[in-house]
Amino acid sequence: MKKVIYFLSFTACLQYATAQPPAFDTSGTLKEQQEKIITASTIVKIENLGPTINTQYPELRPTISADGNLLFFIVENHPSNTNYRNIRNSQDIWYAFRDEDGKWGKAYHLGYPLNTYYYNAVFWISPDNNRILVRNAFINGDYVGNGVSMSQLRRDGTWSKPEMLKIKNYLK
Repeated sequence: MKKVIYFLSFTACLQYATAQPPAFDTSGTLKEQQEKIITASTIVKIENLGPTINTQYPELRPTISADGNLLFFIVENHPSNTNYRNIRNSQDIWYAFRDEDGKWGKAYHLGYPLNTYYYNAVFWISPDNNRILVRNAFINGDYVGNGVSMSQLRRDGTWSKPEMLKIKNYLK
């Protein structure tokens, strides 16, 4: 199984990529990389994720779930963003699910309580998809500054208000 990597192209659109090493077998075909890591010698194949993800707006900072079926990303300057009218280059979190055929479904704006401030982002998704690490420090869902916060998926399918993680020497 090939390692799947999500990253940005130079045109600021989310792209799908598979990583392989620069090693060839005797027939001249690329051999699959043994270690599932990206190195300086990794070759990347780029494909557009399709119209449900790629839009006229910049899509940035993709984060994919461990099972590869849930994608969080930022859309910049979208009219549905929380502070679109007030903040230049507003960035809100959006998400999409991959269907049984491997196609990405419609992208949805994540909304409150995770899209609240100037620049929002998901940095990590737990392997069970029930916790996410988000950009900025929040106390009881209120923005308090730079940092990272954790939010949990509730039984009703909504996300809890993010709570700041206290990280020793974070500002260094």
